[in-house]
Amino acid sequence: MSNLKEKAISFFDSKLYPIFLAVIIFIGHTFSCELFSMILLVCAFATSTMLCDDMRVSIAPILMIAFMFSYKTFLSGWLGSTSFAIVAIISVLVIIASIIAHLVLHKKAQRIKELPKSALFWGFIAFSGGLLLNGFFNFSAYAPINITFALLLVFFFVIIYFAFYMGVERHENIVEYVIFIFYVASVLLTMQMVVLLLRDATFNESGSMIKESLILGWGMWNNVGGMLTMLLPVHFYYASTKKHGYIFYITAILTYVVIALTLSRSSLLFATVIAIISVILICLKGENKKINRIITLSLLGVGIIIAIPVMIVLWDNISSFLGSYINQGFGDNGRFELYKHGLKNFISHPIFGGGFDSCMEDNFGHGIDPNRYHNTIIELLATCGIVGFGAYCYHRYQTVKLFISKKKSLSCVFLGICVLALLLTSLLDNHIFNLYPTMYYSIIFVALEKLPNNEN
Repeated sequence: MSNLKEKAISFFDSKLYPIFLAVIIFIGHTFSCELFSMILLVCAFATSTMLCDDMRVSIAPILMIAFMFSYKTFLSGWLGSTSFAIVAIISVLVIIASIIAHLVLHKKAQRIKELPKSALFWGFIAFSGGLLLNGFFNFSAYAPINITFALLLVFFFVIIYFAFYMGVERHENIVEYVIFIFYVASVLLTMQMVVLLLRDATFNESGSMIKESLILGWGMWNNVGGMLTMLLPVHFYYASTKKHGYIFYITAILTYVVIALTLSRSSLLFATVIAIISVILICLKGENKKINRIITLSLLGVGIIIAIPVMIVLWDNISSFLGSYINQGFGDNGRFELYKHGLKNFISHPIFGGGFDSCMEDNFGHGIDPNRYHNTIIELLATCGIVGFGAYCYHRYQTVKLFISKKKSLSCVFLGICVLALLLTSLLDNHIFNLYPTMYYSIIFVALEKLPNNEN
């Protein structure tokens, strides 16, 4: 029995475990058998969290769990059924109970006293207060979703951070471990998109992809593009540090192509910015500077000599296939009207904002999420006022300060670029308020805090 326990712990703490979870999620999503994936994943989460003395084994399942839900299942209505509600509630309770059990069984509950020593504690507390006070003086229009959505944001931003800060051990490889999980998650999303493009995407008579058909179930085109953009830097990190880094340079290019195929303009725009920053960095830093310079110059040469002429010749086919980009161009898709409304909302309710329910209709479907302004700054000013925005600025100051203290580590720099990608894409979309990306955000900071100082 003891030998079996040791083998289980060894498996959960290995790199095979995140890969195993990704395969299970991919199968469940591809064949719309999410119940199978959910039960297996939750059981794995509970077992690994309670058995292992380092809660880093809980990072992979908690970050990838949202990606199991397919569009076919969404359309079937099961996600709105009583049976799913029961399964979901039981799953959430098991996950929470497992985390509590880990903290108790492994004598980490007393670490709650260490939380105020965290570099980000007071910033997170201030930000939580700013979110919870949204729309405080706007009592005539106050809605239940103001507090429910604020509580959800606090949970995914702050409680996740606190729980993993207490449960994850300080280790020199914690950042590398998180980067590996990010890479696996990126490959998982890329594979889901490939299946979608080959099996489910639809086209109009001109041959152009219909953007509205690019839905994975857990998210639509913008959500997928935003997640892949945030995860793109880890490919370049591996290209810079691994023995056969050129392989990861190739996967970075493939990921960038998939981002383009999501037809999300904001994701493509900022993925391009992030790719340029990452390419410059890997040509200047890391173990593979020489080969990365050769690959980069070769790609530029191929682009000038071959790719550009080919694009000119095949432009009609390319423009037809990616017609959504051509048709929308630089149109704001209603964002300017949203921004104007948000600024007026802020002027009317400058202290605590108008509340999360005060945003005008943004023409996107929503469940537990309210309408949002598609811009982090305007969202915070309009819904949480100067108090919420000021608290966010204080939190942002603490995060920047933490990154500066870790800048000597290339792995930390690339995690910082992941955060930058999330913040940039959130200037034109709602990614930082989409709940599940915030877990990646919080886990990044847990990893940075748990990195020993001599590894900075």
